[in-house]
Amino acid sequence: MEKNRVKQRGMATTSFISLMLLLAFFIYVFLKLFPLYMESFKVGTIVSSFAKENAVDKSNAEIMKLIEKRLEMNNMKLIDKGNFDISRESGKVTINADGELRTQLVGDIHIVLVVQKSQEYSR
Repeated sequence: MEKNRVKQRGMATTSFISLMLLLAFFIYVFLKLFPLYMESFKVGTIVSSFAKENAVDKSNAEIMKLIEKRLEMNNMKLIDKGNFDISRESGKVTINADGELRTQLVGDIHIVLVVQKSQEYSR
C-alpha cells in the first residue's frame, strides 16, 4: 500500500476541472467589471481636468459643453451629461458627477458601480 501512495501525485481530474471553472468565473467577472471601472476613472479625469482651464471664468453652459465634448472624445456610453451638475457660490465652482454604472452578470444578476466624483475650483 505504501508503494502505491508514492506513485500517486498531482491533482485529480475533478479537482483540476473545478479549479479551471473557478478561474474562468473570476476572469468573466473581471471582464465585466473592468469597463465599469475604466468609465468611472474617466469621469474622475473629466471632473478634475478643469484645473488647467480656470473653470471659474467660464459660464455653466461653456463648462457643460466642454464636459459633453470630453464624454464624446472618451467614447463614454454609460454616463452622459445629465449625470453632471455645476454649482456656483461665492467665487467657487463645484463640478459634481453622480451616477450608476450597471452591467448584467448572469441572468437577472446585475453589478452596480456607484460613481460620485466632485471637484471644487476657485480663483
